[in-house]
Amino acid sequence: MIRKEIYAYLLAYNLLRSVMYEASLHSGLNSLRFSLQATRQHLNNFSPKWINKTKEKRQRLYKILLKKVAESYQKKRNGSKKKGMAGLNLESENVARKLIR
Repeated sequence: MIRKEIYAYLLAYNLLRSVMYEASLHSGLNSLRFSLQATRQHLNNFSPKWINKTKEKRQRLYKILLKKVAESYQKKRNGSKKKGMAGLNLESENVARKLIR
């Protein structure tokens, strides 16, 4: 049972990293500088919006998700003040709502 949980966490981690990598390909930025937690929050906000949507709308939502992930790019980490995560959650949810309407 514990082994299955570990595999589930590794799968989720790899999903987040693959989204970050694809966002880096679209934006031209270094994927190691993207925020893992911001990516997780954006993915959590966008994933329910994909249910019962056409292929075109899902692709459009995915491109917007990649753009939002790319916006979480951190120019420097050491000694920098981090942006609060609460604002990211609401922002991506509002963008997803506007697209669905």
